[in-house]
Amino acid sequence: AAGTVVEGVPNLLEAGSPSQLRIFILLASNDEFAKFSSQQQKHQLLSKLPKTSRLETIQGANHSGFSSYDAASKKGSAFDGPRDITLEAQHKEASSRTARFLLS
Repeated sequence: AAGTVVEGVPNLLEAGSPSQLRIFILLASNDEFAKFSSQQQKHQLLSKLPKTSRLETIQGANHSGFSSYDAASKKGSAFDGPRDITLEAQHKEASSRTARFLLS
């Protein structure tokens, strides 16, 4: 949901979109790749989604922490912010929040 991606997100409130659609967006506070450039951009995205959509941020997490890149490749690190929590902590938080959303 970063950069110009917001413009590419369809308005899911228009006729024809499933009314039971559930959306969960999980971001990382130190993500330098997928981030909003402004509060206006964040509101623009949310205005296209059902009111029941949830957007959450894991504090201290970064973009590459949503995956398990091997130490040799360090994929994404050139475009990413530092991770202030352990990889294991980020994975645990991401899976816990996702499970809570799916079970709600």
